[in-house]
Amino acid sequence: MGLLLFGLFVVIYKCPDYTRVLDDKRNLSNQVMLDRHGRVIRIAPDEHGEYMIWLRHDQIPQLMKNAVIAAEDKRFYRHFGFDPIATSRAIYNNYASGKIVSGASTISQQVVRMVTPRPRTLRSKFIEFFAALKLEWQLSKEEILELNLNLAPMGGYLKGVGIASLVYFDKNLRMLSLSEAASLAALPRSPSRFDPSRPQGHALLMKEKDRIIDRMLSSGFISYEEANTNKRKTVTFRKRNLPREASHFTALALKRIRSNKQIVTTTLDIGIQKNLEQILLSHRSRLNGRGIKQAAAIIVSVRDLEVLALAGSIRYGPIHGGYNNGAIAPRSAGSTLKPFLYATALGKGFSGTSVIPDTARNYRTPLGDYTPLNANRTEYGPVTMSEALGSSLNLAAVKTIEKVGLSDFYNFLERINLVDGRSKHFQHYGYGLAIGNLETSLFNLTQAYGCLARQGKFGKLRLLLDEPMNMVRVLDPQLVTGITEILADHNSRIPAFGNPHYFDFGFPVALKTGTSDGHRDAWVIAYNQGHVIGIWAGNFDGKPSLGASGAEACGPILKDIISGLGGSDSVNRSPADHGPYVRGNSDEDSVYTYLGAEYAKWVYKREMQFGLNRFRLKNPFVIDDGSHDLEGSVGMKVPSKIQDGQRSRISIISPHDKDSFSKPLDRTLIIPLKAAPLEVLPYVVWIIDGVEVARTGAPYEFMWRADGGAHSILAVTPDHEAAKIEIRVE
Repeated sequence: MGLLLFGLFVVIYKCPDYTRVLDDKRNLSNQVMLDRHGRVIRIAPDEHGEYMIWLRHDQIPQLMKNAVIAAEDKRFYRHFGFDPIATSRAIYNNYASGKIVSGASTISQQVVRMVTPRPRTLRSKFIEFFAALKLEWQLSKEEILELNLNLAPMGGYLKGVGIASLVYFDKNLRMLSLSEAASLAALPRSPSRFDPSRPQGHALLMKEKDRIIDRMLSSGFISYEEANTNKRKTVTFRKRNLPREASHFTALALKRIRSNKQIVTTTLDIGIQKNLEQILLSHRSRLNGRGIKQAAAIIVSVRDLEVLALAGSIRYGPIHGGYNNGAIAPRSAGSTLKPFLYATALGKGFSGTSVIPDTARNYRTPLGDYTPLNANRTEYGPVTMSEALGSSLNLAAVKTIEKVGLSDFYNFLERINLVDGRSKHFQHYGYGLAIGNLETSLFNLTQAYGCLARQGKFGKLRLLLDEPMNMVRVLDPQLVTGITEILADHNSRIPAFGNPHYFDFGFPVALKTGTSDGHRDAWVIAYNQGHVIGIWAGNFDGKPSLGASGAEACGPILKDIISGLGGSDSVNRSPADHGPYVRGNSDEDSVYTYLGAEYAKWVYKREMQFGLNRFRLKNPFVIDDGSHDLEGSVGMKVPSKIQDGQRSRISIISPHDKDSFSKPLDRTLIIPLKAAPLEVLPYVVWIIDGVEVARTGAPYEFMWRADGGAHSILAVTPDHEAAKIEIRVE
């Protein structure tokens, strides 16, 4: 007898060690993502493609435990790993029928099999018998029951009652009725046979559910009334879909997780998310009519920079590349960068009333000549900074970046994560940076506008509730207030956009539109004291729209989003003081607006189109002391004050120094010569190869018939200051 016991001890000892099995299995649980209110939005599968929500034994309601015990092992609390009564009965029934009609596996034996799957052989049964004894020796009954309830196969890719309750009933386990708990307890007995998605499987499952309720009654777990109420009661199973909300958002959030936490609470508000998705979908037909197949949007809480909703496409799926996340795709920023340009200008002494020339000019860049245009091909002449930003004028923006400094603006964009160390050097973008030739993402743009909404404090957007909020001040609050006043003032948008209904919110909203070159990207970024909202519309394959601007494409979407959010979190602002232009002091002068030399071409074109009007060039000065008479001078001596391409009181803006031209074989080459004096002049003298060829008043342009060879060109003021360039005609 002693030898037999020793033999049994050796066999049990050699069985697997189960002291750490519970901790190991708990760590293998899937990661469950919740929205900010605790609603499940996604469950990440494990390496085998299976899904599980691990619940500790104290998180599982007793009703569920009782149902499983009644279904599988009603003497679970009274045996040590095997049930002699059930085993004897199974042997008798199988012998009497001549085949296996029932088993006698206890919950402990089932756990052994689920922890270490083995072929269903007699040898496996023998091992499981002794392994169950060791399992009972090393773990408590509650721990064994926890393993069973979490590892049990529940059909397809589902394991455990936690995920099954969510998928089949869309309920937390604690909310299950008796009938539902009994149905879940029945499933592991034969998940395929009891498959509730098939009518036959559902009918068989309901019969098994009733049998388990009878066993619960006989075990004293429920009353007769409870049993009578729930028996023959049909349980409705919903379609077996796993929660997979906000796919683009959750994919980004998963990359932020730095721990093995099983339950992760995100910043998402599933109600706001679903509303956003519905809004984007409702605009699909309208956008398609303008040649736009996709759109993306982000809604952020200003208070804590939490992303409340994020949709990377109109609908997540294969249509028009809907699996792509447009919120993080790099796209041309268009005019959305202008608020940061003007914020930089305010920091250098500009004000909302500073007058900027919105006039055309050609610029020399490392990549060639650059001639910016306004979106509507109109020049507005003298505009205030408020009007330039509000109406998103490109010509004024380029004039501003010229004064602010390209590198200073680029450095600020680096500080707010719109460019990084991997981006191209600022000289690559040139003055086009003022009107958004830089590529960035909707996510980063919305993040950058967060610093305007937070009075100049910049921080990264948060996707998880436990992420720290690190803020750094990048702008003076007074400067931000100035920018916000302009962006919230609908009057400043009227010259370019008119007064579209979709920008009428009933309360102030600061917003900026943007349209990339070729109408490939349309943007609106808006904010108030409550939210920052970013919207992009375009095509993932880069095809241009049918001329849709950021305002036209995204404005109606913004209106619906703000209406859906409700509330009128206002922006503290006062009407912008646009101030007067530079005017004369006399009563007669007050009728006119007098402008400097930078407006010469603009005034000239207006007079050609409208005749004399209120805009005038300042009275040109004339220097004539008798010693520098240029009248009739041919082959005149070259002036001494030549700047060789450097700007003094005059510069040549077309062509550029060292330009080369190819002369057509059968045509005359005509080159436009353009000068830009700092002050209004009565005329400019053009001297080519030492010979005076023309005198031109405003706008100081001359069409020159060029011969082949190298040429020296001078533009000379009446007081003999000059700019000089050299070109070559092949």
